[in-house]
Amino acid sequence: MDGQMNETALHTAIARQDILQALARYARGIDRGDVELAKSAYHPDATDNHGGPFNGNAHEVMEKIAMALASAEYFRHQVTNSVIEVEGDRAFVESHHFSLTIPKDSDVEEHVYGRYLDVFECRDGEWKVLRREVTVDHSNCPPRSEPYHAQDKFFNGTRDKQDRSYALFAGE
Repeated sequence: MDGQMNETALHTAIARQDILQALARYARGIDRGDVELAKSAYHPDATDNHGGPFNGNAHEVMEKIAMALASAEYFRHQVTNSVIEVEGDRAFVESHHFSLTIPKDSDVEEHVYGRYLDVFECRDGEWKVLRREVTVDHSNCPPRSEPYHAQDKFFNGTRDKQDRSYALFAGE
């Protein structure tokens, strides 16, 4: 491989890794109720169309989503199977997502399966979402399953900055 091909391959590999990290920051931020972390996956002028009232400036949408999920008893977000096409300082990304929400005092679990259709842009060396459109491929609300109560045997996660993961990343 010549130098130009090596440089292009390296640029693409770094871009893909940075994009996957941004997707992970978004999911972690939403799951932990850490709005600033969720926002860090987006450029300040980015747009996000989750549908309904969750459409517009991405940072404002993150605030609305955080407020909507604040009352949930449990929320889990998974992002998988990302296809990333890098073209210079832009990337076109399709990622599958699954979310599980258990509203407080509810007898159902909300399951949503869909995809994020993202345009990422690299600015000042940082890859972040410029435009997101959320698709829903399937959703259902089965009856709430009987909890296993693993919480009684392990450390409990929390949906705030008291979660043990913050101490981990602070080096504690």
